[in-house]
Amino acid sequence: MRISKKTTFTAKPGCIKQLREVLSQISEPIRKDKGCVHFEIFHDQENPIKFFSVETWENEQSLQNHKKTDHYDAFIKKYLEFSEGKYEMQLDLLG
Repeated sequence: MRISKKTTFTAKPGCIKQLREVLSQISEPIRKDKGCVHFEIFHDQENPIKFFSVETWENEQSLQNHKKTDHYDAFIKKYLEFSEGKYEMQLDLLG
């Protein structure tokens, strides 16, 4: 069963540029992970401290395997420096 989720990242004060760079760098390696169906990062035009990722994985195992990769570990360490945190939402596709 496919898994889709949206994650919201909030930049720390003065860290919008740095968080944008970290998020931009992680997109390509994630798209190459086995089981990644879709992965995109968005920057909120109305609230520039907010960034969003939208991702879809083939199944739960694909998502868990992604979380064991070296690039995921490196990303977690980098983004924590520039983000106040993240909020995840599980999504269901309608239609």
